[in-house]
Amino acid sequence: MSYNQKEHKLEEKKIQKRHFKKKWVIAGLILVAMLAGGVTGYFVYVSFKPIAAPSETGSVTVNQSAYEAQKLANNGDTEAAITAYDKAIKESDDPVEKSAISLSKANLFYNKGDYDGALVIALEAELIKKNSLAEQYIAQIYEQKKDFENATKYYQSAINLIDASDLSANSDVQYYQSKIDSFSKAAN
Repeated sequence: MSYNQKEHKLEEKKIQKRHFKKKWVIAGLILVAMLAGGVTGYFVYVSFKPIAAPSETGSVTVNQSAYEAQKLANNGDTEAAITAYDKAIKESDDPVEKSAISLSKANLFYNKGDYDGALVIALEAELIKKNSLAEQYIAQIYEQKKDFENATKYYQSAINLIDASDLSANSDVQYYQSKIDSFSKAAN
């Protein structure tokens, strides 16, 4: 085999290695995009899923008030939805339920682009009942506001509060950790 042939084969192997590496990088990016899309889809689904259907007896319940607030929000009547969420929060004695309703209310502000308003309400929800969903939502708001230091703090708190028995616990931890890692990389 001549020198040129050996050099040509060596160059071919280098090109193959580069293509192989590119394929893995592309596959990794696709996987990250799919994971991010799945998590985003889940939160969109949760934000539009009814909190609870009204009772059959017609009696007014907290869930019914929250359900009405969500219907108003889905129909675009944000101001009436805010009032209805406030009523549902006031009627509830359950801290978990109050926190969830408060986060639904915060979501109205977030969707309008009022991140400061959403943050105030989400922080109130955290005071009512600290849980991984509240922490994640606060982190998301800080991320939107480009406050990556606080976003990192709250994503880490969300990781610490995740219920390990939850079926999505591992994927949630991975997603939150990927957010933290991306903030660290951007800072460097």
